[in-house]
This record gives sequence, structure tokens and C-alpha cells, in this order.
Amino acid sequence: MARSEAIRLTQAAFDAADMSAPLPGYRIENLAELTAQPPKPAKAAPSEPVPAPAPVQDVDATADKELEKIVDQERADPQRDDLLSAHANEE
Repeated sequence: MARSEAIRLTQAAFDAADMSAPLPGYRIENLAELTAQPPKPAKAAPSEPVPAPAPVQDVDATADKELEKIVDQERADPQRDDLLSAHANEE
């Protein structure tokens, strides 16, 4: 939940600055082609102010704690095959 709140606030900041978020990956670009292009004209300021994003929400990462609890319970069960155990069969 904390990660999604951070993403929401980051996107709101990008929107307020009239910017687009960077692509969520890596790519190789030809620097010569990028520098040869003429600069883009500056955008005019918006006529009406951009509303402020919603206030930061206090979030607790309880989902991770719950997941850890479930994993610990499953690993403690002797009837289950635990592939992470030191005594597990190797493939």
C-alpha cells in the first residue's frame, strides 16, 4: 500500500508540473539523434491553476506482515514439502 501511495503522489507531482512520467524500463537511445533534434517550444502556462493532490495518506504495510505470517505457518507444517529447507530433495 505504501508503494502505491508513493506512485500516486509521484504521478500527481508529474501532472502538476505538466510532465509525463518516464517509461518504466530501460532502453538504448542514439545520443546523436537526440542532440540533433531542435528543442521543443516551451508550453504556455495553464490558464487555470492545477489543483493540489490529495493529502498524503498514512499507510501501513500490513499486507507484507500478513504474507510473512502465512509463509511461516506453511513452512512450519511438517506435512508440507518445503523446498527451501536444508533437508529438501534436490532437483
